[in-house]
Amino acid sequence: MWWAYLLILGNTLFNVSGNVFIKLSADSASAGGFALWQVVGNLLTGVGVVSYSLSMKKLPLHIAYPLAQGLQVIGVTVVAGLIIFREDISLVNWAGVALITAGIVLFSLRQNETTEIIEEKATTDASAVAKE
Repeated sequence: MWWAYLLILGNTLFNVSGNVFIKLSADSASAGGFALWQVVGNLLTGVGVVSYSLSMKKLPLHIAYPLAQGLQVIGVTVVAGLIIFREDISLVNWAGVALITAGIVLFSLRQNETTEIIEEKATTDASAVAKE
């Protein structure tokens, strides 16, 4: 299942990169620059969609979606907005990034707890059937 999380990470990297190029497209002074960066941005986000789709072979949707979306918000805000484009990010925006990060951690914990409970129940049920 570890590869599914790598695909989510790949999805994040491709989508953050794609958003950078789409922003460059929007800021381009020429039609040629606009078209070029649009194509590059959309190709990268398209690869991100494929990566995300493949991750759902092993991850349930209720885990994959918030994880992918949350990491993209963090990546676009921090990497693209702050580092690449030098945008001002307010304290409220940073609070949002912190809440998204906390949500990702909570979803991860919940998944692990759920898996342990299901495995424990399966073991208990198997033992009960074996005794009958």
